[in-house]
Amino acid sequence: MNDFHDLSPLDFEELVRDLLQAHWSRRLESFGPGKDQGVDVRYLAGPERIVVQAKHYVRSGPTALVRAMGHECAKAAALQPSRYLLATSVSMTPSLKAQIVAAMPGVPLAEIDILGREDLNNLLGLHPEVEQRHFKLWLASSAVLERIVRSGVYNRTAIELDNIREMIPRFVQNRSVADAEALLAETGAMFIAGAPGVGKTTLAQMLLWRHAEQGWRIFVVDDVEEAIAVASEGERRLILFDDFLGQVRLSSDHVRGLDARLPPLLDRVAGQKDLRFILTTRDYILAAKAEIKAVPLYAELAAQHMAEAELNQKSYSTTEMYVRRHIVPKWGMVRLTDITSRDVAQWLAAKRAEGLAPATVEKIRVIMGRSFELGARWGIPGAEKNPTRGVPRKPLNNARERFLSAEEAGQLRDSGVGVEKPPAAAYCRSAVVDGCPRSRAARCPVGTRQRRTEGLADTDIEDGQASTRSPVVGGAGRNR
Repeated sequence: MNDFHDLSPLDFEELVRDLLQAHWSRRLESFGPGKDQGVDVRYLAGPERIVVQAKHYVRSGPTALVRAMGHECAKAAALQPSRYLLATSVSMTPSLKAQIVAAMPGVPLAEIDILGREDLNNLLGLHPEVEQRHFKLWLASSAVLERIVRSGVYNRTAIELDNIREMIPRFVQNRSVADAEALLAETGAMFIAGAPGVGKTTLAQMLLWRHAEQGWRIFVVDDVEEAIAVASEGERRLILFDDFLGQVRLSSDHVRGLDARLPPLLDRVAGQKDLRFILTTRDYILAAKAEIKAVPLYAELAAQHMAEAELNQKSYSTTEMYVRRHIVPKWGMVRLTDITSRDVAQWLAAKRAEGLAPATVEKIRVIMGRSFELGARWGIPGAEKNPTRGVPRKPLNNARERFLSAEEAGQLRDSGVGVEKPPAAAYCRSAVVDGCPRSRAARCPVGTRQRRTEGLADTDIEDGQASTRSPVVGGAGRNR
C-alpha cells in the first residue's frame, strides 16, 4: 500500500484530482499554489457545487488533521457547497471519520466522502493508468514497478487479450470450455495437447477470457522464468504458457531445463488456490518429449556398468575410480544421445592438457566406450551409437629405461638353458657404463630379449651386486 510520502502537497492535490476525474468521468477544476480559500479541487455544474479539500498530513498525523479541519470549517461553510469531500493521506478509522465530521458542523461532509489512505489506494487499483502518470508513486508502487520490469509479459498479454476480444463473436460455444474450466478449478494446472489446428489455443483463450471476466489477472508468458516471476501471491492470477515445448522441434537441453524448473512451479500452483496455470503443446512434440525422456542419463548407464563390473571384473576398483573421478562428473547428467564423438574428443584433449598421462586418458576412453558397449548389448535406448568410436587416439610412448637388479639378471641368464647362445659380444658392450667398470656391469641395448643375454659369461654378471644392471624395456612401456 502506498503511503504517498514521496509526494509534495501539490503533487497530492493533483493525484486526488486525477483519481476523482477517472472515477467520476468528469473534468474537475484545480488550482495552483497559494491561498485557496478552502478549495483545492471543485466541480461546478448548475446546482451541483462539489468542493474537494486535499490534506497531505502523512507526517503530521490524525490529531493535527482533526485540528486543521476545524480551522477550515468557517471557510468551507461560506462556500455553500452542495457536497464537500476530504481526501487525505492519513489512514482512517470509523472513529476518526466521526471526529472530522464533528469538527465541521454546518458543512455537508459525510463520512463516506472522507477518503483516507486506504480509499485512495483502492481508487489507484481501480484506475492504474493514473498511477502510471504520477511517476513519483512508482518508487513505492510494486504494481507499476512490476509492469515496467515485466513489460514483455504485459505487452504479450495485452496483445493476446485483444486477439481474444476479436475472436469472441466467432466462437461457437461447446461443452469443452465448461469441462476444462471445472478441471482447472479442481487441479490448478492444465496441459492441453493436440495436433496443430484442433483448437488448443482457442480453448486456452476462452479459459483466459472466462477468468478475466471473473476478476482474475491474466499473464501470457514465453518461458518458465517469466511464469515463475509473475506467479506471486496476494491476488488471483492465471498464467498461460502456449506451446511450452516449442513449435517445430524439441531438444534434450530444453527438456532438461523444463524438468529442472517446471515441477517447482507446478508445486507452487498446486499449493495456492489463487494461482492457475495453463500449458499447451502439439501432440507430436509431446511424443518427442516422451522419446527423449526414455533415453537415460549417462549416470544411469554407469550405475549398471559398475554393477556388471563388480560381478565380473577383477580390476573393478580401478574401473570404478575412473568412472567416479573422470567420466560421471562430466557426462553423468547428459542423455546418451547427446554425447557426441566430437564432444568426447574435445574432452579427452582437455584431459591431456590438464597433464594426465596418455595411458590414463586412453583408459578413460576405453572404460566409457565399454559402458556404451554394455548398454547396446542390454538394449538401452541411446547406447547403440558409441561416441568413443572414431575418436582420434594419440600414440602412446610410455617407454622408459630401467636396469635389472642382480637377482633379475641372474634369473634372465638362467632362463635360457638349452637355447642356442650367440656371442655375448654381439649384444653387450665392454665399455664402462654409468661409471661401472666392465667387470661390474653388463649393458644391453633397448629391446634385448632373454635369448640375447644367454651368451653372457659369469664374469659379466656378478650375482648379489646391486650395480649389476641390464636395461630391459617392455613393449607397452611397463617394467619387465
